[in-house]
Amino acid sequence: MNNAHTSKSYPLHLTISALFITLVVVLGVILSWQNYSKTSDIILSSADDMYDQVTQELLLDIKATYRPVGDTLGLLALTPLVEAGTLPERLRSVPLLSEALRAETAVTGIQAGYPNGDFFIARPLSDSTLRARFEAPANADFMADHVDTAADGERRLTRLFFDDARREISRITAVKTEYDPRVRGWYTDAVEKDGLVLTEPYLFYFMRMAGLTLAREVGDSGVVVASDVTLDRLSETIRRYQVTPDTEIVMFSRDGHA
Repeated sequence: MNNAHTSKSYPLHLTISALFITLVVVLGVILSWQNYSKTSDIILSSADDMYDQVTQELLLDIKATYRPVGDTLGLLALTPLVEAGTLPERLRSVPLLSEALRAETAVTGIQAGYPNGDFFIARPLSDSTLRARFEAPANADFMADHVDTAADGERRLTRLFFDDARREISRITAVKTEYDPRVRGWYTDAVEKDGLVLTEPYLFYFMRMAGLTLAREVGDSGVVVASDVTLDRLSETIRRYQVTPDTEIVMFSRDGHA
């Protein structure tokens, strides 16, 4: 018995239509891919240009914001604070320091370290976190810490609070402390190097917040004047450059740390 082979044939117009539809679909896919690829290239190129511009503007903003801090330290090096040897003498610089801090809102503290281990720092109390950390009185607007060495060799901290007229309203004295500016990175860097130095991010001893310190030695005296800038303040500067609500801008150090 012979096997019957049957073949199914399609009308010519259906075959042509199928080929034509297939061709259109393939061509559409190719064109769509090309359009997507070109559009992606344009978007990425525009994004690169935009972020390059943002980066340049951010760097200019940071320089404009923090360069005056270095200038302030240069002026501070010419004030009596450098040669002051006692707490009363250093307190005479409070009006000057408070005005400098009002002018430089990015700065969270201006300080001086002395070769005998004395230390004096002034801070504004505009941040609720700092007020809580230092247990500041309700009407305190400004504070100062002073560290020196007692006759028995014990290092002691005196903390003072001032109102908005820079009148002393509270004082905490004779608190034992291990703080010594001479072993802190900002002090040693300034003594070892010429001109203005900028530290790597580190944890501030009293504030317990991360930040950077700009410092310079006054001549070869061993007296170092410095300004603190928290990373929170730096983040506030960066936050102004969000391109979209979900944009995240990250700054990296030279060793690749965020």
